[in-house]
Amino acid sequence: MTALTLIRDYAGPACTLGRLIMGDLVLQTLERPWIPYPPQLCGHPDTSCVPAGVYQLALHDTPKFPRHFALVNEALGIYHEILPRGVVGRTSCLIHAANYVTQLEGCCAVGREREFVLETSRGIWSEAADVSRDDELRPLCERAGLDWADCAAALDDEALAARVKANTEALEGLGHWGVPLFAFEGELFWGQDRIGDVATALRGAGLER
Repeated sequence: MTALTLIRDYAGPACTLGRLIMGDLVLQTLERPWIPYPPQLCGHPDTSCVPAGVYQLALHDTPKFPRHFALVNEALGIYHEILPRGVVGRTSCLIHAANYVTQLEGCCAVGREREFVLETSRGIWSEAADVSRDDELRPLCERAGLDWADCAAALDDEALAARVKANTEALEGLGHWGVPLFAFEGELFWGQDRIGDVATALRGAGLER
């Protein structure tokens, strides 16, 4: 089995975000929120993310999830497929594709969203790339480590198009037209150069990372 490290960057009531690190490979993660299951360390089965820690990867090959991987850390109560007799824990905590936290049952969805955002931002603002053109968007996607065929398919995904439409309408409803836009206690902060102001406002409200 291969070892990898799961690090959490954000834990909230709706989801958990983090990183899976294996050597030079870093993947962003989306999981369910942490729901304790005392006195066990594994978190509540099916409704909680797994605990942060160092995991082994075990090949998981079933008709529903062919050629996937399962997270294993028996000290935390996370097993591959079978629990030892008398042991309370969890099994089949997989790494698989998902777009929404509701598609997860204690598993971990991975992607390269952070790399995509950074590369496209660099392309737009530093290289004058026209990301409405496939021939200029493609190299940015590939620099982010994404497969262009998957990206092209996402451009035609009706569910994703509906999310973009809903987000655009919400943005227009706030009287704005671009991203990033942050809203905190009725105040709007628009633009990358206002992120420092957002941090100041959060600290002023007694909120720290």
